[in-house]
Amino acid sequence: MEETSTPSNWYYVWVPITLFLIDKISALITQIGLLENMWIRVFLVVFLSLPAYLSAKLIIGYYHSSLKLKKSELEGVQKEAFIKGLKRRKVFLQLILSFFIITTPFSVALFIIEKEVKAVIFCFLCLLVILMFRFDYQFRKWPAIMQLLVEEKKASERNVS
Repeated sequence: MEETSTPSNWYYVWVPITLFLIDKISALITQIGLLENMWIRVFLVVFLSLPAYLSAKLIIGYYHSSLKLKKSELEGVQKEAFIKGLKRRKVFLQLILSFFIITTPFSVALFIIEKEVKAVIFCFLCLLVILMFRFDYQFRKWPAIMQLLVEEKKASERNVS
């Protein structure tokens, strides 16, 4: 599948606005002194998953609604290069996702144990990235798309010979 037009990215403005709000709310909570209780910090981390979930759903929803795809019309060397590019991109994105999956518990622990307020913002970003990958149907379907392209390539090679 190829994009026929690039989707609008205006909805990514939501992320810095949410980060700003989380920073201001966490500063207010720190000022009040609520972070002294560990259970409140645990609740805040759990509560943080809600805006991350909604933000990821909003961003990916808008992205998919503005994305226009068409069936790939690549032939020969172009198709091979496209398949290799998809495989490289998938590995790269898997590495990014793995990094955020690994760092999320560290940011949560840093916030809960050490009362590090900036860890909340990093935790939000980690959850946002993880959820965006979960909602992105294209990323989940890449293996099937690559397999389909490889099968089409093999079928066309058999027809030629």
